[in-house]
Amino acid sequence: MMQKADDWNDQISFYRYWQNDRVTEENLTEICISHCMEQCHGKFHLLLLEDTTELNLERHRGRITDRAGLGVTGNDHDLGFFCHPTIAVDASDNSLAGALDIHLWCRPEGKAGKRERAYSRQPLEDKESYRWAERAIVAGGRLPEGVRKTVVQDREGDIYESFCLLSRAGLDFVVRSHHDRRVEGDISRLSEQLSCMSVSQEYELEILESKARKSRMAQMEVRYGRVRLRRPSGTVHAECYPPSLDVYVVQVREKAGSVPSGEKPVEWILYTSHLVADAQDALAIVGYYTKRWIIEELFRTLKSEGVNYESSELESGPALRKLFIMAFLAAIKILQMRQARSGETSQPASLVFSPEQTACMEDLQIRFEGKTEKQKNPFKKDTLAWAAWTIARLGGWKGYASQRPPGVITFYDGYSRFQGIFDGWMMAKVVYKR
Repeated sequence: MMQKADDWNDQISFYRYWQNDRVTEENLTEICISHCMEQCHGKFHLLLLEDTTELNLERHRGRITDRAGLGVTGNDHDLGFFCHPTIAVDASDNSLAGALDIHLWCRPEGKAGKRERAYSRQPLEDKESYRWAERAIVAGGRLPEGVRKTVVQDREGDIYESFCLLSRAGLDFVVRSHHDRRVEGDISRLSEQLSCMSVSQEYELEILESKARKSRMAQMEVRYGRVRLRRPSGTVHAECYPPSLDVYVVQVREKAGSVPSGEKPVEWILYTSHLVADAQDALAIVGYYTKRWIIEELFRTLKSEGVNYESSELESGPALRKLFIMAFLAAIKILQMRQARSGETSQPASLVFSPEQTACMEDLQIRFEGKTEKQKNPFKKDTLAWAAWTIARLGGWKGYASQRPPGVITFYDGYSRFQGIFDGWMMAKVVYKR
């Protein structure tokens, strides 16, 4: 994790700060949310991206003396807690405004299993999955009335009651399908109805190599249509939800000819409240869903390949949760630079950096800029893109157009290195003034 203390005295001060009861989780969260809300003013359409991650602290179990605010993680054994944030991204230029909501919770140790709790007969409000609707509604309520808000969720958000609650709250949604839902009409299942829809568009999608997939240019087919979802038969408090709900569905599926042997085709089935009148609208919905990867990058930055929060050696649950919020804010700043790297956003450098830090960065341009135009920072001074170029150079990126654009780990490395340079720069200014 980022170095927080230079000597023993600083380390003691650091621990005391996080143990201080006057430094509250609520106040730290409010700082993050207020900062985001300032960036949302004047926006026309915002994507509210949601997901859940677990913070696993099992390897520190023996050292943590105060476990308040901690519980078990997804395996119902390891010590830790969960975070379900909602981050706001401008739909027009993909700029990241910040976090509109940071929901932390823990699952108590020894909690009864789903069968013992008759989980399927519980109302949505009593389930952990209620967070998919509840937190989106809370986040959306923090935005001005004139802003269009589209909630983007992965498969865990495929909950009929949640669709209804989001619609009542005036929120649009794009949610990846998890269930082959029942639909109204002659065809009873969504999968059957999709098979009857004609292909409206074809395009190529670059697939990067991973453990599950080979790299390739996948040949994709797009289908779309309007469907009427039926309320699930086992819905608790069914009278609170309509018997059916009209949504549009967009299916993107890889053509069989481009699927390597042994792999399943790439496929997304997306529910949306947006009108999908033509193939262009369908592709826009797919574009909104792909922005969900920004929140995956946020979690990656928070964990082992970036801020490395889970390596913290604090000994108190409340302190660990407070530290997480500050680590979250640092990860947001890194993502904001990553999103601004191409110069397509209009965000200022002041979104992430102080005036003094920007001045220090200006002095660093001499070090990184070459003699030719291709070797110079191509962005307007004092923009976030201009600052991101410098931070990426500090992180080891060479600045050549032939290189892949810098990623979150490069920005993390550059941002960490810049902190040390800035401290020295400030010290030199003090000495010079004397």
